[in-house]
Amino acid sequence: MQIQLITFEIDAKMLAVDIMAVREIRAWTPTTPIPNAPPFVRGVVNLRGLVLPVIDLSERLGWGRVEPNERNVIIVVEIAGQMTGLIVGSAGCAVCLALRRRGRSVPLCIRTACRAAVQRCGRQWPGRPVVLLGQ
Repeated sequence: MQIQLITFEIDAKMLAVDIMAVREIRAWTPTTPIPNAPPFVRGVVNLRGLVLPVIDLSERLGWGRVEPNERNVIIVVEIAGQMTGLIVGSAGCAVCLALRRRGRSVPLCIRTACRAAVQRCGRQWPGRPVVLLGQ
């Protein structure tokens, strides 16, 4: 079985998400803060009339807050029917990965820190571990 992924980096860590979940990749644009939102919710942006919540994925995973700048991008994904923007360091490339066996189980610290489905952990892509985010 093969899966097509979009890779991206957060603080030198490589992550990937199924290409079918990605709607677009956009340049960083400042967000409008939401009162009383969790700290990882950076705010909302207007995406062609759609109010798009934007989350700091690094902070959500417990890796620290990202201070966005012009180098960051927002990856717009649709997860469980909800469009969400993910602030990431940089978008990588589309890759095709053969899934021959399940990756390592997801570390407990990620399961506790993040409610987003982390599908597999520990896949190697050019010698680096990759965390695959699920839908």
